Amino acid sequence: MNKITCSNISKTFFVEGNAIKVLENINLSLGKGDLVAISGQSGAGKSTLLHIIASLDLASSGNILYDGRAIEEHTNFTLSNIRLNNFGFVYQFHHLLEDLTVLENILIPMQILGKTSSAQAPARSIVAVRAIPYQLAAIPRPRSLRSIRLPSHLWAFCDP
Repeated sequence: MNKITCSNISKTFFVEGNAIKVLENINLSLGKGDLVAISGQSGAGKSTLLHIIASLDLASSGNILYDGRAIEEHTNFTLSNIRLNNFGFVYQFHHLLEDLTVLENILIPMQILGKTSSAQAPARSIVAVRAIPYQLAAIPRPRSLRSIRLPSHLWAFCDP
């Protein structure tokens, strides 16, 4: 995938009959190799936006195009393959598999792709870059690193 285009993305949650607007008319274009930071206060909608961009959640309104094709035109199977081959995520804590170490969590998608051995060194680098002592890579459920897939065209770091 070479380009993601988001047009007028909005997201509203309804809690006990009350509408809570989290995102309103977000426009964003991401090209292959772009480096983009999404920042804001806790609860501002950063993770929600990333989930919508990756088709893990639906926008209340707006359009998302992957290489010029609307995500609604893709089957769930195709979207899963797009995510597997094009997105890398560092999730918030609750997405880690409890019985696995940081390194094992990082390598799960690469195991699916059959590329575990080629991902070992980059995965260890990510652990180091995120300022996690190497020893923590052997401890299940560390709080500092959530999860990641390597290599990726788009990396999404969700760190509150």
